[in-house]
Amino acid sequence: MGQQKLSQATKSGHKTERQEIPTSLEIPLIREGDTLRIDLTHLWIFFGLSILSNDVGEKVISRHFLDRIDIEVEKKVKRTETPELAALEIENIKVSGDYEVFDRILSDKIAFHEDLRTVFGTLQMQRWRKHLFPPDNEAVSKALVFPRIRRGHDRDYAFRVILERLQSAKKPNKFFLRTIFEGLEGRHLELASFPHVVVDDPEGRTFIAGSTRISQMLCDQIRLEALAGKRVFSETLRAESYIFKRFAHAGLDKLVEIQISWTNRYIDVFRAMEPSQLKGMFKKILLLLEDHTVRRLIEDGETIRIDFGEVYAHLGISQLGRCLNISFGHFRRICNINQYLNRMPSLETLAARVFNKAPLKGIKVLLIHHTTAEILAFIAALKHLGAEDITTLFIHYGEEVPSDFFEALLDLDQEHFKCYSLNNVQEPLSVEGYFVLNPRFSALHEVHTLHERLLTEKPRYYDAMAHTAIVLFLRLLLRTIKTDRKCLIIEDGGYLTPLLTERTLDGAQLSNLLIEYDLPSIQGTEDIVQQPLREILDRWLIGTVEHTKNGYARLAELIKRRNELARPTYSIAISTFKVTEEAREVAASILSAIESVLYSQGKALSQRKVLIMGSEGSIGSYLVAQLKANRLRSDLEPPLEVDIRRPKELSADRLRLFAARFQDLPRDLALDLDLIIGVTGVPAFLWEDMEILLLQGRPASFYLASGSTKTIEFESVSQGVERLLKMRNPSIRDVPCRIEGAEIVDPQTGRILGHKYIFAFGSPSPHGEETKPKEICFLGSLMPINFLYYGVPGEIMDPVLSQLLRCSAGLVKRVCRNDPPGKALYAVDHEIDVDGRPLNFKKNNRTY
Repeated sequence: MGQQKLSQATKSGHKTERQEIPTSLEIPLIREGDTLRIDLTHLWIFFGLSILSNDVGEKVISRHFLDRIDIEVEKKVKRTETPELAALEIENIKVSGDYEVFDRILSDKIAFHEDLRTVFGTLQMQRWRKHLFPPDNEAVSKALVFPRIRRGHDRDYAFRVILERLQSAKKPNKFFLRTIFEGLEGRHLELASFPHVVVDDPEGRTFIAGSTRISQMLCDQIRLEALAGKRVFSETLRAESYIFKRFAHAGLDKLVEIQISWTNRYIDVFRAMEPSQLKGMFKKILLLLEDHTVRRLIEDGETIRIDFGEVYAHLGISQLGRCLNISFGHFRRICNINQYLNRMPSLETLAARVFNKAPLKGIKVLLIHHTTAEILAFIAALKHLGAEDITTLFIHYGEEVPSDFFEALLDLDQEHFKCYSLNNVQEPLSVEGYFVLNPRFSALHEVHTLHERLLTEKPRYYDAMAHTAIVLFLRLLLRTIKTDRKCLIIEDGGYLTPLLTERTLDGAQLSNLLIEYDLPSIQGTEDIVQQPLREILDRWLIGTVEHTKNGYARLAELIKRRNELARPTYSIAISTFKVTEEAREVAASILSAIESVLYSQGKALSQRKVLIMGSEGSIGSYLVAQLKANRLRSDLEPPLEVDIRRPKELSADRLRLFAARFQDLPRDLALDLDLIIGVTGVPAFLWEDMEILLLQGRPASFYLASGSTKTIEFESVSQGVERLLKMRNPSIRDVPCRIEGAEIVDPQTGRILGHKYIFAFGSPSPHGEETKPKEICFLGSLMPINFLYYGVPGEIMDPVLSQLLRCSAGLVKRVCRNDPPGKALYAVDHEIDVDGRPLNFKKNNRTY
């Protein structure tokens, strides 16, 4: 872009270096100290050039199939489409060329359209426009000549495009723009015969096709939001998104979000502003974004202030180049992960209290937990305690992840603080679909092999989580070995530790796992990886800290079968606070989420006939109590209960409502059920149970909602529906049926709240009566329903995560001072206290 110009400016007695950085708009960027700005107030803009080029391009392509000698197309200039061209008295656009030339050029129609956009796009640049439209009316208009080359399989084809302004023969003050395509091998114009300028391929610039339409779309949205008193508008990548398609074609394919914000003052500014003025500002922003120098600067983390007279905006890119930020009247708010810690008083106090002791100094951590603000706070707390390398695998159930989360996570040093998550891919004949790595989190190049394997194997959620978890752990373990540090696993749900334990106790070598999961060893660890996994974990893995009851139960079952674990495991899953205070709030959040989804569909929770699967668990018992207390109509039956654990004492009334399995419930009550809530963490409600309700149940709709940290309560039902979807002639217990799938959509926000499957039956049921259409509604698509909204309130998670942090630090302290616990499972408030000390330890004999 040419040499940068330096000068000295004196202001308030201080010399400030003033640096001019040229741009293709011929208006320089000005750097003064830490400020980088550009004044686009007087930038002349043309609307509709890409629409114009597309229209004439399509006409040429259509004529290519008809003409055999030459091709000529014309388009009348309309003031409503290209007002600036009309203001320059251009009446018509003409494109012409020999058929033979177009036959070669149109071998690549995308490149042809790009050629036209380049030709007409030069009108935006004064550098070239001044030749075609000289400021001096007496001066001669010079044609613009564009040398082009079309790359071919056998050889390249050289041609040129000539753009010239011609005066109308009948209207002296009116003009035409003529565009001629010429091959250089045959007959062509002699350039010396007319005034012209050769246009270098517009240096350092990539045109954004459709920028006029994009400007209009953004203008309309911002005005709409400002009229509503809002200060932020966000546009995210969707399959049908016009804006992101155009950005991708222009080389901005990494962008997945546009975040536009403005101050309170600008609410009134936007309300009062003429729409054309705001549209013009967005057009100028897009023109600036076409410049390669500007792109390089903002991709390197620079923020550019753009002046539009009295209005200004800041332009920047964040989230590893994925989010385009436009901030009117202010600098973009930078989200820092410590801000989330500040919202958690107990966790923040704990982190501050032990900060100087740095109990996790040098420890590498694999964290598996939910995508919530509270877990961002927990990551910040781990950093405060000295953890130097944290890999996070987020448990993501398809809920919306706020942009601020990405801002905070991706602002971390990506070499030492990486984060990953899964993304659901829907398939036509699959209920659950399959799961691959989500591209919105850390870059995937280091785990490209894992991503490709998930794409190939198309695993369900739990399998994908377990596979991803062990790959991330093995990568962390190799880094731990290479630096001779220690590592720690902190997980929610038992995705990794049970699998790792089984392989360790089976006698596997680390090299076996590396081969199985397509991982190379790190240089310097080749001999070590040949050792048994048991020996390697004993030396470098401190142990595991488990959060949930599901994970705890799986580990307890493992010990029962195998007598030990691979490494010691601490758990807060059955601590007094977890099974009382947290369980009560989890139950409340589950019912609140179900109620919200039902409300969106015109239904009320209070009218439902409810079954709780897992009613004797901590969460299940609170669900039953809260439903009885105030969530169901008093004249309805209390919720039915299913649990393999039979209470010691059952009243006669409750005995009638309780069973160890669904099919043992009283049939007259079971057939009225229309809401089934699963909190078991294992398959509980079976396809055979669902068949009974579909064929004999009295309600027309059956709502299924999961409340555990897994997705498998209704796995049997989803697999049953999937089998039917793949059948040519599906039937349920010999009753033919047709199945139609649909999304459960919030009518106000358009948000997808789940999926439903409508069953239409073709003949009477086995019992003689006609079977009416029924539908199964998978609320939250069978993901834990409370995470569709807010999970558990931070006020409750604060003490829970404080327990998790103290427990983690306690395990590290014991192992690192050569006083490790045995390879067993230790529960807070049962075998250990919250700091990991044995409940029966003697303070006088040992310092903990």
